[in-house]
Amino acid sequence: MTKKSILLIFFILLLLPITVFASVTLEYFRVASVDSTSVHLEWETATELDHALFVLSRSDSQNGSFQTLETFPAEGDAVTGAYYDYTDTTVLPGRTYWYKLEDMDTNNNLSLAAGPLAVNVPPEGEPSATPTVTPTATATEEGGATATPTPTHTPTTPPTATAAPTYTPTYTPIATGTVAFTPTPTWTPRATATPTWTPIPTFTPT
Repeated sequence: MTKKSILLIFFILLLLPITVFASVTLEYFRVASVDSTSVHLEWETATELDHALFVLSRSDSQNGSFQTLETFPAEGDAVTGAYYDYTDTTVLPGRTYWYKLEDMDTNNNLSLAAGPLAVNVPPEGEPSATPTVTPTATATEEGGATATPTPTHTPTTPPTATAAPTYTPTYTPIATGTVAFTPTPTWTPRATATPTWTPIPTFTPT
């Protein structure tokens, strides 16, 4: 290849449109809390360069179709980041959902920032879980994909209920008996009559 050809290729490349991707330094993307009726997600950035907005999506399966839940205009810049959060109140108890976070640059190019992140929604009646998430990656390079944090869910175990003491009353039974009643008769004895008579004389004829 001649020197002239090299210069020609160089000038052609200069004339081609340059695609600029957003550079977002993501600190974490995690589940802040989850119960049987809602999932609270949060994420934070350290820097945001040429960043327009975040797109949060959800799917019923890891490789399924993701539906957009909400968009979040960029609040950070090339020097400082920002904090974002969202509460999904359309979940069903006992289901598993996958969430992913995408970022859009100022040229409307969309790229994956983090996820998909699986979240198990507990059945009704089970205690709420407050997961502790340890991110494994933080930065997004220009034109590159962001490594997905691996959350470690440590549900908060509710204290064991202490049963109230059982009160067993003590009592002294009252003796119940049958009173034998022997009535004492009262009467006036009848007078005893002693008969009196006069003997009739007997007459003997002569």
